Amino acid sequence: MSMKKARTARWLDLAALVLFLYGVGVLLFGCGMVVGNRHLFPYPWLVAAKRRIWGGPERIHHLSPARYKFAGARVHDADAMAPGVTLLTGYWREFDWRAGIRLIDSTGKTLHHWKADPAEIWPKSPHSDHVAGTKNSSTNYIHGSFLFENGDVLFNIAHLGLVRMNAQGDVVWKLPYRVHHSISRDESGNFWVPGTKWIENNPQGRERLALFPGLRPPVNDDFAVQVSPSGEILREISILKVLYDSGYRKYIWQLRNGGPGDQGDILHINDIEPLPSAIADEYPLFNANDLIVSSRVLSAIFVIDIETETVKWLSRAFVRQHDPDFIGGGYVLVFDNKTDGSDDGKFMGGSEIVIVKPGEDQRHVVYPATDKQGFYTRHGGKVQELDNGNLLITEARGGRVFEIDRAGNTVWEWVAELYDDKNVPEVLEGTRYAITPEQVAAWSSRQ
Repeated sequence: MSMKKARTARWLDLAALVLFLYGVGVLLFGCGMVVGNRHLFPYPWLVAAKRRIWGGPERIHHLSPARYKFAGARVHDADAMAPGVTLLTGYWREFDWRAGIRLIDSTGKTLHHWKADPAEIWPKSPHSDHVAGTKNSSTNYIHGSFLFENGDVLFNIAHLGLVRMNAQGDVVWKLPYRVHHSISRDESGNFWVPGTKWIENNPQGRERLALFPGLRPPVNDDFAVQVSPSGEILREISILKVLYDSGYRKYIWQLRNGGPGDQGDILHINDIEPLPSAIADEYPLFNANDLIVSSRVLSAIFVIDIETETVKWLSRAFVRQHDPDFIGGGYVLVFDNKTDGSDDGKFMGGSEIVIVKPGEDQRHVVYPATDKQGFYTRHGGKVQELDNGNLLITEARGGRVFEIDRAGNTVWEWVAELYDDKNVPEVLEGTRYAITPEQVAAWSSRQ
């Protein structure tokens, strides 16, 4: 072979090698994208290995740039405040910045607290789906909560399980269901919580997915789950099936399996609450115990007929809203996040508390009442109507809970302690309870 032919052959071999390596790279990249997006094996193993290799301090769920120049409580008008104590779910220095629950008085004094480290409650994940083991870490968070008068507290460790803990911090029972977000008590004393079951790319998942044409696995099948005070599952309603059966599948299809970043979380249900019978007559479209549901991804709230499991009314007049409540007079109170992709709400003017009337095209902003009262949280958020007509608002990413009167004046506020010199941890729920400090003190005497 001549030298020229030899050089040509070597160049051809090199070109073939480059093309081969390029093809392998494209194949690996494609496989990596599928594994990463769908959390297939070995994604959980790789994540765990990364944590072991890189080490370092664990990060809490969400930190945000601090917005307020103080920490603790400020009373602006004691006479205008609704009485009671305030339950807070968040991250606390006394628990080494692990998740926990704190009960405070109006001065911000801690009356009681409950440590709720997911890694201690569930050292090993009780789940076997493709994201098993990713939520039972000490960095996971508490979302919904409910305080019993005897000092027991019911809370969900997001996407891991439901837990009832007594005043001494002992686990009374735990339910290994992927519950998340709100906990709402009904008139029978039972609780409604959102829960998730993953529809995966396996024979069982594909059979389930046949009910939802147009979707691809893995995808969340969100449920309204009714649970007794003793931890027994009483009822499960597939929200995904309710929407499909009610003619609203088009909204789900438009999201292309949840949209960028949602990775199959196509509904992201963040609140489920029943209509109280005492005010049911004020809502001509609904019946007592019908469920109002909030879907963050759909930017929609809707009411489900508890008997037929179909949608009676749906509104998409919000942007990634939270916590719709029946407040009487035919109105629904909503925490409209107006999420706009920014950290401070600069593009859409911040979050709003609004009321809407099902059946009528009305939307009235309750708060802010002036341009100087702006607040914003891109995720999370809660609003509670108090017995005296005031509103207690949780600005989750601001680490702030504040109470306003009917005129929109701030009468009380509390801001979380800084995590470092720049950031504040989120506070996902602030809830006022008509319990006295003396009642709380009695819990500790019943050791």
